[in-house]
Amino acid sequence: MKRSISVLILIIAIFTFAANGFAVEVAGMDLHGFLSQGYVKTTGNNLFANTSKGTTQFDEFGINFAKDITDKLHAGAQFFAKDYGQTGNNHLEIDWAYADYRFKDWLGVRAGKVKIPHGLYNQTRDVDMLRTSIFLPQSIYPEILRDTMLSTVGGSLYGDVNVSFLGQFSYQAIIGMHNQSVEPSERTNQAFLNTQSSNNVAKTDDINIKERYAASVVWEPPVDGLRLSTTYGNSKIDITNEVIASDFFMPLGSKFSIAFKKFQYLVYSTEYVWNNLTLAAESMKTKRSFNMGMGDMNLSSKGWYLNASYRLTDWFVLGSYYATTRSYEANVGGGGGGPGVAAGRNYLKDMCLTTRFDINKNLVFKLEGHDFKGTNMLSALDAEADSQGNMVWPENWKMFAAKLTFSF
Repeated sequence: MKRSISVLILIIAIFTFAANGFAVEVAGMDLHGFLSQGYVKTTGNNLFANTSKGTTQFDEFGINFAKDITDKLHAGAQFFAKDYGQTGNNHLEIDWAYADYRFKDWLGVRAGKVKIPHGLYNQTRDVDMLRTSIFLPQSIYPEILRDTMLSTVGGSLYGDVNVSFLGQFSYQAIIGMHNQSVEPSERTNQAFLNTQSSNNVAKTDDINIKERYAASVVWEPPVDGLRLSTTYGNSKIDITNEVIASDFFMPLGSKFSIAFKKFQYLVYSTEYVWNNLTLAAESMKTKRSFNMGMGDMNLSSKGWYLNASYRLTDWFVLGSYYATTRSYEANVGGGGGGPGVAAGRNYLKDMCLTTRFDINKNLVFKLEGHDFKGTNMLSALDAEADSQGNMVWPENWKMFAAKLTFSF
């Protein structure tokens, strides 16, 4: 309740400040923010909440501050709250907060809770005004892992290097060595493990990111509108679980850990913008190695998408993308009570059609439809059960989403 009141107070403050021409400055700091409310309806399967019946448990709120301390020294921070069904519950957190010193164009340093490069759009994923779709392609940007993918406590080096006949290269190198806890969500635990089997014997107590490394290079060749990028990242993660079933092989109330020695990703990205047309394509490979006390286990997956959007008028944009992801281990995505692996649990194919309406420079409304085949990225916690108690995931299903976003 206190958290909800805090969020409400901040929302009121934002609208109060924003009413003054949408240009806000507080104590010499630039203030920006966003507030969104969405609706999600699915057929056959649930996503984060009871979406098969339609839900408005899909909202976000963010407010960020930035200040130029000197010509070279800058500082900023963002507070963020979200509600995606059973995830977030409008708990207000520090999304990112860091100081930034730019020595030269080719060398800058950031320290604090810094943003992580992951593909072309991870560091701007909260800025709804910058894209057409409601959901980024989940094959590269899984929403359930947003909080763990967005930032890390540590430092980074970055810069821009111009090579006359080749264009411009931008680089980032990040290291996070501070133990960073994220929301101990069972859905996040399942997403890390890439397993969708039902877990009714243990609950997730803590998810701790011990170490993290990431690097990216973005190349803008001497072709207007073209960007190419490569991103690499790796993390070491400890997940603590507590036994809640008396028939488990460990005593009730005892705890055990899942230790990730490797949670690795490699992303290749391309974007081309020509007048009102934007084309993008990205692919990602992940490798995971973890130990649950019974020897090392290894998982891997691949995903990619193709995206196109076109601004038809000043107020209307039409877009579409096709995204797919697949896991390659035979035991991934167990049937959760039924024999073997349920059909479609090791892959997900997503055909999306999206529309964007720019009501004014601060208000955007979006409508989006998805035609899915497969259920690889869905949590078993949201699955329906048949008359025998086995979890059921229809392989073919659809989703409709609407979202209204105010930003300043």
